[in-house]
Amino acid sequence: MKGFHFSHQVEAVFGDLDGMGHVNNVVYLKWLETARIDYWIHVTGQKTHLGLPQEGGASHDPGPGVMSGALIDMILARTEIDYRSPVSYGEKLDVFIRTSVIKRSSVVFEYAVRARTDDRLVAEARTVVVCYDYQFMRSKPVPAETRTSILTLDPEARVEI
Repeated sequence: MKGFHFSHQVEAVFGDLDGMGHVNNVVYLKWLETARIDYWIHVTGQKTHLGLPQEGGASHDPGPGVMSGALIDMILARTEIDYRSPVSYGEKLDVFIRTSVIKRSSVVFEYAVRARTDDRLVAEARTVVVCYDYQFMRSKPVPAETRTSILTLDPEARVEI
């Protein structure tokens, strides 16, 4: 799709449907997340987190019990979705994603979700993620190597540092 250099394929499965027989709006968030993580792994080389919080759950105290082994170093801060067309069971879709803006500690992604059979636009979305230091439980600057890698894939992205 023009302007997008990365996509992730998804399929509408039975469990995604609501009482009206089409994909429930919450499922789109999952699709965006899946595409976003795939994109992030592609541009950063990060894989997954090494471990979850230790027994007793997460706390807000810095240290080893707070996902300090996390390699996916970004968290979702904001999501906007415009639903354009309903999706039915079994439809295969492409979730296109690109970076539109890189700021000091955040990245803005734009999405277009299209049906593969008829190229129908089913949703457009925008998310903001924040690079995050799990050890100290606070935002951190977008690493220079991440910014460079994003701009290699999405050279049209604006940098606002």
